[in-house]
Order: sequence, then structure tokens, then C-alpha cells
Amino acid sequence: ILDVDGIIYVGCSDGSISSYDTTLQTNAFALEAASIYSINIKDKQLYALAEQESGGNPRLHHIDLSTQTESTDSFPSTLGFSSFKDAEIVSNFLIVSHGGNNLSKVDLSSGSPTRDDEGPTSPTYSDILRDSSAANALVAGGTGGVVVFQLSSNNTQLSLLGDNWGNVTALAANDGSLWIA
Repeated sequence: ILDVDGIIYVGCSDGSISSYDTTLQTNAFALEAASIYSINIKDKQLYALAEQESGGNPRLHHIDLSTQTESTDSFPSTLGFSSFKDAEIVSNFLIVSHGGNNLSKVDLSSGSPTRDDEGPTSPTYSDILRDSSAANALVAGGTGGVVVFQLSSNNTQLSLLGDNWGNVTALAANDGSLWIA
């Protein structure tokens, strides 16, 4: 992922994060993790979702890029579901798609993870997209169409269903238009 200073951060299968600006810095951050699933950056804060070395549910690690230090107070936080499909920062939360009909929400200020309300059972979650208001997340829901995940309540609701949609797997938005694949 590219941050605002033009530095590229790369999550590696050995649990480390490398960085690149004009030179490659391998193992810039070595986390207690087996493999990095996802990296997200907000306001000079890096959040790395990673597989635990001993197995179990993924953990979210936090690194303050301005001090180059990993937080150890409320991070890493362990999520309530085991698998991983996608993660996206929406407002002050990291929303994580675990596949099936499972989502997690992690408060980025406290590290506190929450499970979704396990609403509709028909979707198979994959890609996550911030909606235009940043008040909710949109989630590709397979044969369940597009699902809205409401940040305020952790509720999931079927939002867009199409008669000829076989399997919604990816979402993108541009200037208020939603693109569905």
C-alpha cells in the first residue's frame, strides 16, 4: 500500500512489513505473525492484519509511522472469526470480510474488535468498499448481491439484488457510481 509520503509498504509471508521509497528496506517492521493478510494506512497510522504464528483468528497490529513503533497497549487485537477475504478502513474502523457471512469491525482508536450481527445468511462476503458517506461499508455478497454493513449498529442488510447477478465478488465506486463485478 502507498502512503501519503510516497512510501510503499509490502506485507510479507514471514510476518514482516518491508518499505520502499527510493531504496528497499526489507523487514522494516517484524511482527509476531506468520503472514500479513492486509495493510491499511490512515493518518500516518499503519494497521496490519496478520495470521498468528500459532494459528487461530487473525490479529490486527498497529504501527505509528511517525515514531516507527508498534503499539502494544490494546494491539494486537484478535478478531472473532478465523478466515480472511478483504479489509477496508471506513471512518474510524477497519471492516474485515472473513468470507461466508462473517464480518468484523475493529475500532482503530481502541483496538476493540466486534463481530457483525450475523444478519442475512445468504451472502458470501468478499470485497469491502466504503460508501460515499463513509457512514457504512458496502460488501460484495456473492449470490446475496450487495450488502450494507452499518457501522453504528453492526447490522447487515441486503441492499442491492439483481435478477441476473450470479455472484457479486468485487465493488468499486467513482463519482457516486457503483461498479459491481
